Amino acid sequence: MILKLTAGLCLYMILMLWLIRLNKDSGISREQLIRLTLYGIFGALLSTLIGLIVGINGHLKGWRPAGSLVSLAFSAWIMKGLTEQTARYIALRMGSRSEEMMTWFDAVFFGAVIGTAFGLGKGIAELFETGSTLLGIARELLPVHFAAGVWTGWLYGKGIRTNNPVYTAGAFILPALIQGLYEFLISYHFAENGMWYITFIGTAAAAAGAAFTVLCLLRWKNRKNMNELSA
Repeated sequence: MILKLTAGLCLYMILMLWLIRLNKDSGISREQLIRLTLYGIFGALLSTLIGLIVGINGHLKGWRPAGSLVSLAFSAWIMKGLTEQTARYIALRMGSRSEEMMTWFDAVFFGAVIGTAFGLGKGIAELFETGSTLLGIARELLPVHFAAGVWTGWLYGKGIRTNNPVYTAGAFILPALIQGLYEFLISYHFAENGMWYITFIGTAAAAAGAAFTVLCLLRWKNRKNMNELSA
């Protein structure tokens, strides 16, 4: 448990410090960063609450599916992907309304900070999950919530910039689907049943996606069309 918590805390603290450094030349103040961080932590708490409600209702009403793979898919796409993205999206919408979002990159940055704070909050909330310690540490070292926050912000900003509701809807749907796939591949079920290669594929894909997200974030910072919110 302590190793999992330490891994998650270190990763998201490093990411937050990097985001603060990345924000050095922009107009987002320290107070705004603090508020965005609080929105992200609020999102993590909201996600945990939604997950509990969905899980309890599913058991009481009997519509939560039984069976290993079906139950696993339900847990990955509904209990994790959908509920967590719902909370991240709500946190981003709250942050974008209360803070002054001036540029497309602001939307991306808001999403990155909220996703990072969200990941920190979820890491603490999921501290007592059972399963392989090694896999638990690996999960904490993959900044999935950070990446989901960045792409949620990118699509949300794109939707505002182009006035296209498809991008706005995509900001909610696509990260949920991708995170659900990740959660499915890297679940404890495959590792505990000797199918480590599936877990490895999910881990490698998530690591590559996170690295790609960081590179995109660095590139977007200096793109002219990212410095405005209207087309």
